[in-house]
Amino acid sequence: ASLAEERASAEELLSEALEEEDGDDEMCDECREELSRIEKEESAVGAAAIDAVLPRDDDDYGSDAVLEVRAGTGGDEAGLFASELLGAYERAAKDRGWKVETLGRTSTDLGGIKDAALSISGSGAGGGGDSSSPSHSLDALGPYGYFKFESGVHRVQRVPVNDVRIHTSAASVAVLPAPSDDGGRSS
Repeated sequence: ASLAEERASAEELLSEALEEEDGDDEMCDECREELSRIEKEESAVGAAAIDAVLPRDDDDYGSDAVLEVRAGTGGDEAGLFASELLGAYERAAKDRGWKVETLGRTSTDLGGIKDAALSISGSGAGGGGDSSSPSHSLDALGPYGYFKFESGVHRVQRVPVNDVRIHTSAASVAVLPAPSDDGGRSS
């Protein structure tokens, strides 16, 4: 039986056991234990699927990142969009416990940015990752591995507060592994 079928069966048994008037505590405990086992197994299968799909790259687990955001086409709206992207990346990095340092920033008159660069450093989620670990889950990724697929052009269509027409704006994002102090890549 699949894990989904096992989960459904265990949930149904737990529901039935809870509905009984005499309340079979032993049956409820067994169902809860079985659900816990199924959750752990589902988590392991999910991690194995991620490991199978993501290509192995040593930089993913041991490299800090330099992330650059530049406003593209769209005028002032593009600058505002680029600023929102930069803020989202900063929050995501800080939520994972990584250190974020602004390397450079050129602002616009309306509070947007023309371009900005960040240095993001740390290891794994919460700073506790181990690049030599055989498990390559998303939680073990370093800053470069976590953000590298954000590289490219991002586009948004929205109606500004001072207009009624849809504006299309773009921003480019570049994510590179940060160089280490010894001239190679960071680890």
